[in-house]
Amino acid sequence: MLAKFWNNISNAGIELEHSQSASRYIILTNRFAFISGLISFLVLALLYWSAADQEVKTAWLFILFTGIVFFLVLFINKYGQHELAKWLICWLPAILVIFLSISDKSLSKHISIQDFFSYRFFLMATVIIPLMVFGTSNPLKLIFNLLPSFIGTVFFDYFHRPFGLAFNQLGYNDPNFYILDIMIALAYFGLVGFLLNQVVISEKFEQKMNEQQQALQEKNRELVHMNSFINEQNYEMNAQADRLTESRDALLKASQIIENQKQQLINQNKTLEKQVVDKTKDLSRVNEELIIINSELRQFSHTLSHNLRSPVSTFQGLLNLIDRKNLSQANLELLDYLHDTVRKMHEVFSDMNEMLELRNTLYQSIEEVDLQKLIDELYNIFYAEMQGNNISFKYDFNGQKVLKTNERRLNGILFHLISNSIKFRSECRPPEINISLRKMDGYYSIVIRDNGVGIDLEKYGHKLFYPYQRFHSYKCGKGLGLYLVKLQTESLGGKVMVRSQPDRFTEVEVQFLS
Repeated sequence: MLAKFWNNISNAGIELEHSQSASRYIILTNRFAFISGLISFLVLALLYWSAADQEVKTAWLFILFTGIVFFLVLFINKYGQHELAKWLICWLPAILVIFLSISDKSLSKHISIQDFFSYRFFLMATVIIPLMVFGTSNPLKLIFNLLPSFIGTVFFDYFHRPFGLAFNQLGYNDPNFYILDIMIALAYFGLVGFLLNQVVISEKFEQKMNEQQQALQEKNRELVHMNSFINEQNYEMNAQADRLTESRDALLKASQIIENQKQQLINQNKTLEKQVVDKTKDLSRVNEELIIINSELRQFSHTLSHNLRSPVSTFQGLLNLIDRKNLSQANLELLDYLHDTVRKMHEVFSDMNEMLELRNTLYQSIEEVDLQKLIDELYNIFYAEMQGNNISFKYDFNGQKVLKTNERRLNGILFHLISNSIKFRSECRPPEINISLRKMDGYYSIVIRDNGVGIDLEKYGHKLFYPYQRFHSYKCGKGLGLYLVKLQTESLGGKVMVRSQPDRFTEVEVQFLS
């Protein structure tokens, strides 16, 4: 529960379009704000119990206000004002420390020399906040937000002069006191330099990792494109070979008919020759018609899955241009219905495109698949859902580290099965997902088992592997997961088996050639 609460606090204001570094800055800002708010209210409580007289009323109100502002930073981040949130979290701690120092000295009856150093050290520590939440991408913003810690640390004594609480105003006369200011300034710059160096090293490492990841993604896209081109060429060659075989078989059949009729009906040779010519023409015509029909079917499938998506996207864009302010309530409901219909059409075309791609892909490249890397990638994809729903995720490969198969297909199979296990989890018990692998005689067996809502196989078993079949009306989904798993498994020369009991478990076993 605490981990979930802390995760929600940390991620307030993070959107999908945020980069990794931007998300990290938002998380750090939220955590600094939350911790600073707790510290403010803790100081407020200590002040309330230790000195509850009228003299501390101003300090009490200021600390209360500061603590509230710290917590408001979370809401400021949540509503997208990230720069304002970072500025507040950089300035408020330094202001609060200076205020506490002045309040402490004004209320304390005995002021020691150490009171002039402890708060300075706290001020110096606040330098870490701007470096952590701004980084080095914008030097001007970083320098501006380092000012409160710098001014407060170096000119600490000058803030106390208007209140008669400076070092020499309290009876401490040391002609070399200014040297302390210089030493503290040098220590401040040394600390900033050290921390800045660490931040630069971290950012360079992160940038290098991002560049390597982008390079790998680009290489992967090139490989996918090359694989698609090879598959298309292979498909066309197979189709041409099939047409040649059909033409040859038809010609052989016609030749046999001609030979038989020639032997039996010598006297009708001219008639038979005419019949042979007619049959040859008929066969050619039928063959041409079959070629045309096959081409039209492929073109029709391509049109449904590709060409119609552009008009649908255009129609969706036109709907977005409609001014909702000038529409009546009835027309607004109609417009929302049109938006929903267009979205569903777009999803149907995307589903058809994926199904056609799986059906038309004849060649699957075989490669060595790193199981640990594959599972880590899938876990990262579903990390937020698993953490948010406290899902236990375990796997056991029985010592098997590498599989020789098509990585893209295996990734798709596991993705859909893990997604189904998360989506159809039970609300009555802690969700569990277990993946196991065994190498059998000539094939691999992967079993994905969960303790979710299960499937009534007696009622729905005959519909399991058909598209758009939903077995739980109260759960969202399109009913394509198991169908796509079946297509991808069959493309690897394998098969899928499902075992399940309602409200107990679901176990899906995928077998494919090793």
